[in-house]
Amino acid sequence: MKRIPSFILAAVMLAVLLLSVSAAGDETGSITANIRYNKNPVSGLDIDVLRVAAPNGDGQYDMTEPFRGLMLEQNGTEPALTAANANALSNHAGKNNIEGVKAQTDKTGTVVFSGLAKGIYLVRKTG
Repeated sequence: MKRIPSFILAAVMLAVLLLSVSAAGDETGSITANIRYNKNPVSGLDIDVLRVAAPNGDGQYDMTEPFRGLMLEQNGTEPALTAANANALSNHAGKNNIEGVKAQTDKTGTVVFSGLAKGIYLVRKTG
């Protein structure tokens, strides 16, 4: 596997760092990420997803237990979906050994996480 410069990988991952999982009437959803470098698929990349916020029943989201108390940029009453927040969440997860659902990109550079509860997820490169 070709080595990917970390600054380029960081830029690629910022595009998919915080994603919302929701589907009309469904209790679970999925996240699919396609990772490319110089238009070529990146295979064998370790990725994980962490559920950082869950719907609270009022049409808004509350932080999940491992992430409560973090000071994040706000969009009204909810955390904003920003790169700064994604970095803060990822750093917090790393420092506190918080692990998510793990998978690896296939030969097409695709990774799929299915059966995810509704929420907002952090998608990050691991390993």
